[in-house]
Amino acid sequence: MTSKGMSGLAYKAIQRGPAPIRWDRIYYFYDDIQQEIIHFESGAEGTRLTSPLSPDLSEFSDEELEILETIYQHFKADNSTKISDISHNEDAWQKYVDHGQIINFYIFSLL
Repeated sequence: MTSKGMSGLAYKAIQRGPAPIRWDRIYYFYDDIQQEIIHFESGAEGTRLTSPLSPDLSEFSDEELEILETIYQHFKADNSTKISDISHNEDAWQKYVDHGQIINFYIFSLL
């Protein structure tokens, strides 16, 4: 693991899990990222981000590609609710959720 975010964004622990700081503003500036409000059976709402673009995998190191593949294989059968629940068991979320600080990536252990 690299102990840093691949996106270059800083993350905070919000009530529904770890999220990039001001994620809604960041994605708003990209014409190729669409935001759609979705409604879950539980009554909760979320935002789905979609893009017609394909990723440029040459931007990732071999280590980053391996990490992405490992995460994909681990979570491919899980829905967003389950992944959110898993993130709430992370020390990174529990330690920072009530403090408004940027999450230290050294604490993540998702796998």
